[in-house]
Amino acid sequence: MKIKDDIAECRHKVEWSGIRIIFELTNQYQDIVNLGMGEPDFDTPQFFIDAAKTALDEGCTRYALIRGDKELRAAIALC
Repeated sequence: MKIKDDIAECRHKVEWSGIRIIFELTNQYQDIVNLGMGEPDFDTPQFFIDAAKTALDEGCTRYALIRGDKELRAAIALC
């Protein structure tokens, strides 16, 4: 048996992490966009790109608070 075969056999013994379980659960639905890896399966809409450029020009260059931006949370809550 080759090392590659040993590794392939061992992978079945490793328990999935919580996030891996969540990713697998979300694969059961068509209307969920997984942004966990930062790589959606569609191009970034131009208005997002333009808004990001504007935000950078206005000095928004730091991480947001852990709870997120208050205005953004309010806008999302309306959706």
